[in-house]
Amino acid sequence: VFSHHSGGDKVQSVRWHNTEESLLASGSIGPSHQAAITDVRAPPGSATLRFPLPADVEQVHWLNDQLLLVASEDGTVRCIDILKASSASTADKNKPSPSFLWTLGAHDGPCSGVTTSFPAELNGQCLMATISPTKTSPLKLWTLNPSAKGPSCIFSRTSYLVLPLRNSIFASLLIFTLF
Repeated sequence: VFSHHSGGDKVQSVRWHNTEESLLASGSIGPSHQAAITDVRAPPGSATLRFPLPADVEQVHWLNDQLLLVASEDGTVRCIDILKASSASTADKNKPSPSFLWTLGAHDGPCSGVTTSFPAELNGQCLMATISPTKTSPLKLWTLNPSAKGPSCIFSRTSYLVLPLRNSIFASLLIFTLF
């Protein structure tokens, strides 16, 4: 049993690493507002990286082997470099972690989902979609270039047909753009 989200926190999102099957990313809602990466082969609590955040975590998503995206209730998406994270951390959730490559103010309300078109290579480009339950901009599409300082918005939809998002919001993007 893993208990790295404690103190009244509830786990909101989990995601296995794309290639390192023993790495599990998770995000919590509750007093500590944190994302965590755990090596499940190690004894509980001994191999966990924690990232305090100023808001509840809505979703975690691996961008590639090195980068983790964290969508939060405050409308932001943060990109965590796990290689930098192993040597630097901060306990203050109001100070940016040195392992955050960028922080994006994606939505005015909660950013309830984030996904990418495919795992991005370190020098390649991909698309990122974010979704929010707000009416002002519920769906946004971004280009991600790892060499840039963050994503660039290329599409924003102010109204959309409500559809169940089963595996990926990219499956629904085609339907959204038809309306």
